[in-house]
Amino acid sequence: MNKQRKRTVGQGRFLTFSLGGDTFGLGIFKVKAVVELMTVICVPGFSLSMEGVINYRGKFLPVVDIRQKFNMHHDRYTEKTCILVVEVQASKGVVSEVGIIVDAVSEVVNISRKTAKLRLPLAKKETTAPF
Repeated sequence: MNKQRKRTVGQGRFLTFSLGGDTFGLGIFKVKAVVELMTVICVPGFSLSMEGVINYRGKFLPVVDIRQKFNMHHDRYTEKTCILVVEVQASKGVVSEVGIIVDAVSEVVNISRKTAKLRLPLAKKETTAPF
């Protein structure tokens, strides 16, 4: 009989990035691409945290500035500023992609069960789309 190993919150491989002087991580399987910062087209009627859209591989991709979402100070963009293309679960189980503007991408880290001591600060309800 095969015993399936359960993953715990905070365990696995994460892409780390910096934002406003702090370091954050996203599950590596949720990150689809890291692209350099490009012109973001503003769209009237988007929420304040939505910067607009970019043309990503021939599709319009919504882009979020999570600094605005979390009321963080907005620094100027630098040559290290980039967009993470991430997979998010929208309503009714629909999976889509969204771009997230970050200050810089650091590295991929592996967090084991022994070192995973902190809980995620956001409830699942808060991490689903739309932003």
